[in-house]
Amino acid sequence: MPLVSLKEVLVAADKGMYGVGAFNTLNLEMSKAIIQAAEEERSPVILQIAELLFQFMPDWEALSVATLKLAREAKVPVAVHLDHGMTFDSIVKAMNLGFSGVMIDGSHLSFDENVRQTREIVRIAHALGIPVEAELGTVPGEEGLYSTQATVMTDVKLVERFIELTGTDALAVCIGNAHGNYIKTPCLDFTRLLEIKKIAAVPLVLHGGSGLTDEDFRKCIKLGINKVNIFTDLCAATMLKLNSVFGEKEGKVSYPQIVSVTMDAVKQEAVRKMRLFGSNNKA
Repeated sequence: MPLVSLKEVLVAADKGMYGVGAFNTLNLEMSKAIIQAAEEERSPVILQIAELLFQFMPDWEALSVATLKLAREAKVPVAVHLDHGMTFDSIVKAMNLGFSGVMIDGSHLSFDENVRQTREIVRIAHALGIPVEAELGTVPGEEGLYSTQATVMTDVKLVERFIELTGTDALAVCIGNAHGNYIKTPCLDFTRLLEIKKIAAVPLVLHGGSGLTDEDFRKCIKLGINKVNIFTDLCAATMLKLNSVFGEKEGKVSYPQIVSVTMDAVKQEAVRKMRLFGSNNKA
């Protein structure tokens, strides 16, 4: 399968009433493991490189090129997406590299400024045939670089206007979700999600998916979430597997062994999420 656009993957998910996992990657091993999981499950998948995580990547552009190559050679539909694009330069650079989707994160801005910046990115991206994800409301948590960690729930009354003014192709919403590890049990506002879905003319995105219960995921997807972002759960699964395999082998572990176990952990967690989201056998 060739590299596919974010919009193509999400429109199919919306029609099929399932969710597609959008997995953040930090290195080529993670990218390969996620695609292997998708191929085994015959699932569409979204591979993400987040600007908020550039600090953990020695060269995000080189990783992008390699990840795009893997996507083009995959046997299932793979979209490669810039997650949490915070700067104009990074977003445009991702477009030039060949990303098949980009996110402009203006959630920390005023409504008017969020609209202005999103509309400008949409104008450029659409000229290149690249779909755009935007965010309305503020999802707090560890990935954020903002001075406040306050949750700003998506205002239902602003959704339709925001989409019309910006022309965004997908909308990330805040319904009580948060990035990173949850400090307390989340209480998702499913009524708000249902109301948003009724008026949103584009697929909806759930950030801060890691840490929610399986039932939370199922209900969110049933009520209209089409893209589910996952990163922390991949990291947690990897650490559990490493501790389990190497916990009692201090000083007797090789780096290649660590790489192998890490890839297997990422792959197995991605498989679990694909089955949970209902995207398996949809490719």
